Amino acid sequence: MKHLRLAVLLSGGGRTLENFFTHIEQGQLDAEVVVVGSSRSDAYGLERAKQRNVPTFVVDKRQHRATAAFSQAIFTELDRGDLNPETKAALARIGARLVAAGADAVILGCTELPLLLGPGDFPVPVLDTTALHADAALEAALR
Repeated sequence: MKHLRLAVLLSGGGRTLENFFTHIEQGQLDAEVVVVGSSRSDAYGLERAKQRNVPTFVVDKRQHRATAAFSQAIFTELDRGDLNPETKAALARIGARLVAAGADAVILGCTELPLLLGPGDFPVPVLDTTALHADAALEAALR
């Protein structure tokens, strides 16, 4: 397996991000986190990244009336089961930014994002942490 350059999208504390950092530091994962983004400037996961000198970004509030409006758009569209093309385009711009930062894969570290995005939405592999956790739990239960 080749060395991966990972981009992480998160919305909160960054527990999944911390797990990736731990596996990388312990030599269990041949990867590096190259950028971390969030829709919330107060997401603690951004601080976790900064502590390791990983570049971070917050979704540009000017693309929506406010970050809260962007987040609300996502949740409203999830409730309807219909993603607005404008919101999808905004998420695609975020993905393009991650790839431009050198990402070989994008980690969807927010449980809602896999409901909106999938493998065909980025030119690099997409890792759905919800599915990865479920697969690991099932594997552990079957042992």
